[in-house]
Amino acid sequence: MKLEESISKLLSLKFFELRRQLKTLTMEDLVNYLQNVVLKNINVRSLNEVSYYIMNVRINMIIEYLNINAILDKSNSIEEDLEDILRG
Repeated sequence: MKLEESISKLLSLKFFELRRQLKTLTMEDLVNYLQNVVLKNINVRSLNEVSYYIMNVRINMIIEYLNINAILDKSNSIEEDLEDILRG
């Protein structure tokens, strides 16, 4: 089995595990979290290392990452949020 296939299967497995707890989670969210937080300054050398990092992702860490991204998202403004609330 190729390395890419193995990583893809590990990601799918972890995604379905996390998805049971957080229905709005997407595969893109998981991959972004891994790239931007977990593997940002790490040079991975083997499948064993990749599997360790993927399988140690916890739902609370993903939720915190998504919340921070939502807060730092420059496209949303308070005015837009208030308009959405008022529109119902």
